[in-house]
Amino acid sequence: MIVLGSIIEFKHFQTRLSFVLILLLVISACNLTPASGSEALKQTQIRETELDINVKQTLLVQQQLDREIELTAAAETVPVQAPTPEPGVTLAPPVEAPQPTKPAALESPPPQPTEPAPAAEFDEAAYQEWKTTAKILLYEDMTARLDTVRYVKLTLDEMGLPYKDDGSAYGWLLDDLAGGPQDGDQWDLIIIAAEDKDGIKADFFAPALKAIDAGTPVILETWYLDGAYSGSASGLLARCGVGYEADWERIPPSNAAMFALSPDNPVLQRPNSGLGFSATTNFWWDPNGIISYDIGDLMKLSPDSNATLLIGTKAGDKLTHGTAAVCMDGMLILQTFSSHLLTYKSMSPLWENYIDNALRARFLKIQ
Repeated sequence: MIVLGSIIEFKHFQTRLSFVLILLLVISACNLTPASGSEALKQTQIRETELDINVKQTLLVQQQLDREIELTAAAETVPVQAPTPEPGVTLAPPVEAPQPTKPAALESPPPQPTEPAPAAEFDEAAYQEWKTTAKILLYEDMTARLDTVRYVKLTLDEMGLPYKDDGSAYGWLLDDLAGGPQDGDQWDLIIIAAEDKDGIKADFFAPALKAIDAGTPVILETWYLDGAYSGSASGLLARCGVGYEADWERIPPSNAAMFALSPDNPVLQRPNSGLGFSATTNFWWDPNGIISYDIGDLMKLSPDSNATLLIGTKAGDKLTHGTAAVCMDGMLILQTFSSHLLTYKSMSPLWENYIDNALRARFLKIQ
């Protein structure tokens, strides 16, 4: 292509040179000294003949040059043919320039679909055997009440379960919470039943939360949530997903009936079902109006709560007016009414359900 461009450029130069020569001849003819008519005519004819000859020669040269340019251009466009091999000779195939190749990606086996791990099956037989040796700590502050029985202690006795009884000794409770069972192991269940109106209004909430975080379920009965919900009880309530709603005070027995809000929950179904909460007593009621007993508080679920209200004072309301709740995957059962509000015949099956389901939550963690 470079040769072709040079030839074409030379052609243009030759063309310009030819026209310059012709123009010089014409100019020189015009500048000649005038002669006589015949000589002038003769000279003119001679000049015309010479000019014609020069022009023709120039055109001939130009035509020859054009022909060479055409032949050169044709030669540039003719494709190069592969050489024909001689008989008995094998030509090697043309060598192609190597193409860049991408590094082979490390192939990994396609991801295999994973199935969710099956839930651990509850070994009922193993649980029934284990719970007879479970390490249970009991604090129940009704020891000074000689006019009634201790609901929780009597229920544990009827269930045939062993327990460490601290009664209403708060100091013993703190020591046992800190030190654990005598074998140095961990408590399998902690029961704190704070019901006596003359008892200590201690902070049971922080120790309960600490025990739950350590893996021990807690059953907590309290009647003074109205004085602790914004203070010592706030952490436990927040983790549980419930909040204080109202104080339950000056309630006559006739108006103290409660309802099952989640009757299908295991805590209300196992091992006892069909529980009722309308058999009230006047234990925490002064008919003369001299003593104003505070029998407990009402709870409500917090926004986005995973807790379940088990019992309440408003039938069908699963969000408010609660008096018992289960939360934290069954690790906490919180009761905010006084157990002696109901008869032992009504409360003992409920306490048995509390204890059994809390022990099951513990067994699931250690099996």
